[in-house]
Amino acid sequence: MKKINFEYAVKRLAVVWLVVSMAACGGSGTKDSNDALKGLVKSLKETAAENENSAVTDAENEKEQPAETTNEMVETQPEGEKEDPKRWIEGDFKVEYEEKMPTFSGISDMTEYTKVVRHGDVVYVYKRNQAAAVNRLYCVEDGKVVAYLFNPSNKKAKKDPVKSADLNSVLRSLFRDNVLDFSKLATMEKTGTETVAGLSCNVLEKSVDKSKEAAGLEALAKLIDKDGKNAEEIKKISDMNGSAKVWVDAQNRLVIRRSATINMGGKKSSGDLLKVTFIRIGSSDPDEVAFDMSQYAMQ
Repeated sequence: MKKINFEYAVKRLAVVWLVVSMAACGGSGTKDSNDALKGLVKSLKETAAENENSAVTDAENEKEQPAETTNEMVETQPEGEKEDPKRWIEGDFKVEYEEKMPTFSGISDMTEYTKVVRHGDVVYVYKRNQAAAVNRLYCVEDGKVVAYLFNPSNKKAKKDPVKSADLNSVLRSLFRDNVLDFSKLATMEKTGTETVAGLSCNVLEKSVDKSKEAAGLEALAKLIDKDGKNAEEIKKISDMNGSAKVWVDAQNRLVIRRSATINMGGKKSSGDLLKVTFIRIGSSDPDEVAFDMSQYAMQ
């Protein structure tokens, strides 16, 4: 594994942490912040040898996650209504979205495009960025979910079993960190309504001052720099601050857009971390999932 550049590591962790604090995942307070930092440090160490512009990331996490409760900061279902508005993934749909990742210098210019189409018991996922493209087909065979990673150009494919109990679990895992991520919205303030991708959305906003996270910075210093030789590098970015803005479908079905602004060392970076560009709920085109795996050479 390559030696980790300390200044790079701290900057990357700080920016990622700031984005997480603004609008990425749940949890608040010193303990949760420190736990989040430990996870980020572990992740950084494990992936230090990888290139910043790596190939398309695999968005799967096969472990089934429980459905999240609707957030109080957006309009909730009428009293007595039990239906989870995010159950739209259990029917036919098509959604396309773009994502960008935070980097050591701010928000990356690298965009990853994703298209997900469900028609009946088949789900097609297509991902593309500047480095690569991935086609994946999920379907049910003999009562079990299987995944095909395939290349339409050379007609080659690889079949793998999936641990998820059903296609709904696959989709919840795929969308958990983006369009179905409602976990941080309770800390945000509703500021208005807008229409995005043809859907009426509630707009939520939040500002974060990194200098207030003194306890977290100390934890970061201890985790990365046990001897305290590079504490000054942490202090240089302790004044980092930023803001986040999230657009949520007014019916609480999904997050349509998520943007962030980051100020670090006098440099400002802003942009969309997530943006849904197309959404159709309740119907889909069967031709978009019509890939006959019997015509592919299995690897």
